[in-house]
Parts: sequence; C-alpha cells; structure tokens
Amino acid sequence: MLRTALTVVALVALVALALSAVTPLGFGYVYSDSMEPTLGVDDGFVLVPAGDVDVGDVVTYEDARTGELVTHRVVGREAGGYLTRGDANPATDQAAGAPVVTDAAVRGVLLEVGGRPVVVPGFGRVAGAVSGNLGALLGGLALLALAATLRPRRRRVGRSVLRSGAVVWPVVATTFVVTVALVAIAPAGYDASFVVTEAGVGSSLPADADVVREVGVSVVQSPVATLLVETDGAAVDGLPEGTVTASALAPYTAANDRRAVPVPFVDATIPVLSERTYALPLAMRTPPQPGAITATLRVYPYPATLPEGTLLALHRLHPLLAAVASAGAGLLPFAVGYRVCFDGRVPLRPLATLRAPALRRWLR
Repeated sequence: MLRTALTVVALVALVALALSAVTPLGFGYVYSDSMEPTLGVDDGFVLVPAGDVDVGDVVTYEDARTGELVTHRVVGREAGGYLTRGDANPATDQAAGAPVVTDAAVRGVLLEVGGRPVVVPGFGRVAGAVSGNLGALLGGLALLALAATLRPRRRRVGRSVLRSGAVVWPVVATTFVVTVALVAIAPAGYDASFVVTEAGVGSSLPADADVVREVGVSVVQSPVATLLVETDGAAVDGLPEGTVTASALAPYTAANDRRAVPVPFVDATIPVLSERTYALPLAMRTPPQPGAITATLRVYPYPATLPEGTLLALHRLHPLLAAVASAGAGLLPFAVGYRVCFDGRVPLRPLATLRAPALRRWLR
C-alpha cells in the first residue's frame, strides 16, 4: 500500500514538473493585501503568457526599482508602458514613485474563467513550506520510497526474501528523479535594470540606440557541473545571442575564488567549488520611448556527463530535455554495468551471512 501511494505521489510530482517545464503556464501567490478582495494573502494564481495586455488585466510584473514581482491590475496606459494599481490601494503604483510597467517587465497575465481570476486559496502557505524545506522533503520522499521498496516480500512458505534488484533499481530511479527535479528548479537568475531617457544623462541609457553596459555577475562553479548561461533582453557583446556555455565567458573573468579540500596524507587538494566573477559587456537595443528595461541572465547547472556542444543543443530544444539526458547519462554506465555483471534475482541475506559459522570463525 505504501509503495503504491509513493508511486502515485512521484507520478503526480513528475507530471506537475513536466507541465510547468514544457508549457507556458506559471504559478504564483500573493503575499500582501493590496489586491483584496480579488486576491487575498497567500492566494495562489495561474499565469499565462501576456500577449496584448489590456486595461483591466491583472498582471505580474517585475518592479524595476527593487527587482521584486508585483501582481496588480492594469488601470491605464501611458507613453512607454502601463499604469498599475492594487485593487485595495487608493493610488496607482506610479503615483507612489514606481516607473511605468513596460512589456518586457510583464511576466504574465492571471488566468481568468468567466471574467474572474482562477484562485487557489492557501497556495502561498504550501509553497512557502515546500520551498523552505525542499531538501528535507526530497530526502524524506527518497527515504520513504526506499523503505517501502526494501520491505521484504513474503514467500508462500512464509520466508522473507530481499533480492538485490529490489534495492538497486529503486535507488537508481530515485536518484534519477531527484537529480532531474533539482536541475529543473536550480537555475539562478540575475536581473540588470536600466533607466532609459531621451538624452541618456548620467547612468541612464539613451533612447532608441544600441548600447553596451558592463554588468558584474558572480557564479558558483563545480567540476561535476556544466553551466549554461542564457540571456534575455540583451546579449554578451561578442557572443551569439541566446544561450552559451560558461566556458565561453572565460575572457570576461574578473575574479576567481577557488575552494579546495586537502587530501589526507598527500600534499594535494581536490577542487570542490569556485566562485567566479564576470564583468560582462551587455549589448542591447533601447526602446524609442523613455522608461525602464531589464536584461536577464539565467544560469542552468547540469551534471557534467555530456559534451558541452551536445548539452547546449539539447538545452536549446528544451531545458527539461537537457536535464533528463544529462542525469540519465550519469546513471546509465552504472545501470548497464549492474545489469551485465550482476543477477538482480539473487537474494540478499546479510543477517544469514553474519550467522554463518565459517564467517564467525574468521571474525574471531
């Protein structure tokens, strides 16, 4: 029964992960009362691609001042963007000092059915608990799945037999699922916001121009991971727009802090992590109207099991495909080696082995 329940939970989690990865839907929740009574605190919602934003739509956008996501209603238009306001607020966000919301800052529009947003009450509390304890939850799920699988089955004669295949294959499957899940949720995002003015005075950018601005980005690297860097709204000057490998950014390295572990009894160290800081020249085209623009860099860490070119091609098709392929490539040699060299039907009898007279005499 426990094994069946865990299988159902794992399948549901995989389906949810796949849907969020391969469809344009997004999910979020409200953490303030600014949208009451439409949305209350901790109410969840579904985001769909923005397309053409109309007055009256509830949108989630990135605040150019703080980088935080805000979910408010569009109440008007103005040169360069939209005016927004929370349903419970007396004034617009722009009257409170926020810049107009540009199309580039809009992450999505709330899904509506019958003219009302689709709301999931209490989603924020669940999401907060999961995100704050993700490692413990994944580890607990893996342990429960392993415990349920290792529970010996009863023979007809009443003897319990645990076979090696009943241990190895669930461990391989659990490792694969957890690895893909971690890779899918691990991308780190870096946002650089710029103010666009007519003349580009001071630190602002001139309107309707091709400009290059240097941005500092720190990335933690590991010998067991291959990093891919994806740009949106800008491109690293001198590199193709879109996704590149982290090794292509080597010429822009400003600092490299290596972390190593000493090897006992040997005068050597093993590199574990390095925090590399890049000074990236971002090339972008500013809009013809003053406002704010945001350049986004996303760093995707994948297991270092595939050639960089292969991983890059898979990622460009879809990040989930690259995650599945890189995780599978790491586990495939072990799975094939076990399948070829071992018989999974062989019973495991560790307790019986310890009771063997010959072994007891040897231990003495």
